[in-house]
Amino acid sequence: MSNEFLKAFQGKFIGILSWQQWDEFRQQLINTASADWYIHRVGEPIPEHTISEIQFIHFLEQIDRLFHEKHQARVFGLVYTDDLQQPTLIKLYHPKNLGATCGSSGSRVLPGWVLSHLKPVDLSVLVVEEKRKPWWKFW
Repeated sequence: MSNEFLKAFQGKFIGILSWQQWDEFRQQLINTASADWYIHRVGEPIPEHTISEIQFIHFLEQIDRLFHEKHQARVFGLVYTDDLQQPTLIKLYHPKNLGATCGSSGSRVLPGWVLSHLKPVDLSVLVVEEKRKPWWKFW
């Protein structure tokens, strides 16, 4: 298992909080598209290879369409990146499965997709099943 990927995944991220910021970030990604990105749909098999520039651009167009169709909120908050200018890891959350993406609720909501220059790993290792303690075990 790639400790490097998990370390990067659990690192510091910057939230894309406005639609305008998302449009600018997406356009920057399109303008600098390269064939060194993995696209991983969390919960599906780990991709073995990076995708082509054309596939990357197509994915960004499709995800943008999904965001516009399913997320009517004024605040964007669906995308988090390790760097706004030269990203190497991007988390994209599904508009209908946000939870508390920042983790403030105490439970972890995994992103729907991860774009990464590092080969992704199975993220289920990060999800700890939360069991409620019976009331009689608090003493």
